[in-house]
Amino acid sequence: MLRVAVRGTRRVVLLDCGDLRRVTQGVLRRVSDLLVSHAHLDHFGDFPRLLRARMGPHGGRLRLWGPPPFLAQVRGALGAFSWNLLGDFPFQLEVNEVDREGRRRTHFTARTGGFAEAPPEWVPAPADTPTLLHAEGGIRLHATVLDHGLPCLAFALEESRHVEFDPVALRRLGLAPGPWLGELRRRLRDGETPTGRVPEAVTTPAGRVLTPDELAQVVRRIGLGKRVAYAVDLAASDANRQALSRIAQGADLLYLEAAFGEDEAARARTTRHLTAVQAGALARELGVRRLVPIHVSARHHQEIDQILAQAQRAFVGG
Repeated sequence: MLRVAVRGTRRVVLLDCGDLRRVTQGVLRRVSDLLVSHAHLDHFGDFPRLLRARMGPHGGRLRLWGPPPFLAQVRGALGAFSWNLLGDFPFQLEVNEVDREGRRRTHFTARTGGFAEAPPEWVPAPADTPTLLHAEGGIRLHATVLDHGLPCLAFALEESRHVEFDPVALRRLGLAPGPWLGELRRRLRDGETPTGRVPEAVTTPAGRVLTPDELAQVVRRIGLGKRVAYAVDLAASDANRQALSRIAQGADLLYLEAAFGEDEAARARTTRHLTAVQAGALARELGVRRLVPIHVSARHHQEIDQILAQAQRAFVGG
């Protein structure tokens, strides 16, 4: 499970939900999207915990993304419980089943005694950006289909622009961080300011109007958006390498499984997983800036340092 907080907003994105026991209720209530690589227990088994956190007047909307047969699996998860005490409250599940050509989308709306399902609709993949699933608030969500003996999704989150503020300049100017900075970041990231640069003036919650010179001090950098990619449970194949390259090539950060040490290469091949050396070599081939090996097999947690070292050596080329 990986949790991504979108800077400048209260939005949280979850990648897989095999075990959410360490995630607080407050964080779960802020989740906008759950990205499910595939529905094995260790990746989707704690979905009821997330669902329960959203029960109530704070419910809102939760988007789910997963590979076929994801719609049937979510429908089955909802049908596994009795909802006779469920009253009307503003909560909706948007479920997206993603394949290489596009996605089937439907909505489950909370109603007294259960969930009402809307008829599924087909949303084709964009012709110009076939990996793009969704764009919102300056963040683009991409996915590609990998092979794990069944369809398995890899994901990438990408900023439209990366905006950094200077905390020293904020203190020097007597400015307290707050929601106003998040709004300024959003405006700069979304290009809603002249030329996408610092706006002519910004008014803080205290009523202070910042001059262009002051804003130029506060905004340290506006640059290319950063990209974070996530891939687990994939066989070491040319097809998977090509598929992952569509969303992870040159990524700033890649979370990639390193399930086994090199001494268990045969087991990795049989179970369609990567070894640590294969993970490091693949990340190097993709030209990512930083690799974080994850999803080490539970049977090897005692040797995790050695496995991570194997991945690191392969990543830096020995």
